[in-house]
Amino acid sequence: MSATTLVSSLWTSLSTLTWRSAASLASSSPSAAAAVVSRPALFSGASAAASRIILPAILTDLLPGFLMAVPKSRTTHGKKRMRMSNKGLKNREDIVPCPVCHGPKLLHHVCPGCLAKLERKRPEVLSKKPVESS
Repeated sequence: MSATTLVSSLWTSLSTLTWRSAASLASSSPSAAAAVVSRPALFSGASAAASRIILPAILTDLLPGFLMAVPKSRTTHGKKRMRMSNKGLKNREDIVPCPVCHGPKLLHHVCPGCLAKLERKRPEVLSKKPVESS
């Protein structure tokens, strides 16, 4: 059964439910397919009988998934920015000048400019044969 069919059948069964008083609930025979669910009063004048409805057992299993807390309104841009105000960029204190080329580099790292020069010279150094001394 697809989710759309399940939701539509849920709403049709909820719309056909009738409010019953506590006396008629006590006199009716309990059915395996029905369960009594207690609901809080929607307004102060509600009676105890109006705060009970009969739901099929399969619906009572599904209702906790539907009756979850949701925010009353969308979080505003200002409130989000206030929460994120301490998440700004931090100043880097580990950027130092390179002692060879005086370009910026990270502390305890090889300078990118010097590294590029070394990589360009590397094939030349590797192609030369070492001089043997006797």
